[in-house]
Amino acid sequence: ANKSKLNTTVIMVPVINQYKDGNVVKSTMKDSKGHTIYEVEYSKGKILRTRNYDSKGKMTIEQTFYDNGQVHYRNEYTSKGKITTEFDINGKKK
Repeated sequence: ANKSKLNTTVIMVPVINQYKDGNVVKSTMKDSKGHTIYEVEYSKGKILRTRNYDSKGKMTIEQTFYDNGQVHYRNEYTSKGKITTEFDINGKKK
């Protein structure tokens, strides 16, 4: 029997949390050079917005969310400009 092994690499990424009135409102992850690679914004304990950045700190993807956790807007930033995709509250592409 051929059993493949899963190789896992764990990379420790610093997470900086910002709080307001005891609740986390923003989490920022940075790479070893201090560049922001990922951000999450929260409102009342729910994810409101996420942002992904490339290795140079340039935003590549931004997503906003409905209260139920489904993606509302997904913005992709490419060399050709911004591509926006909108989804309904059930996650179906509009």
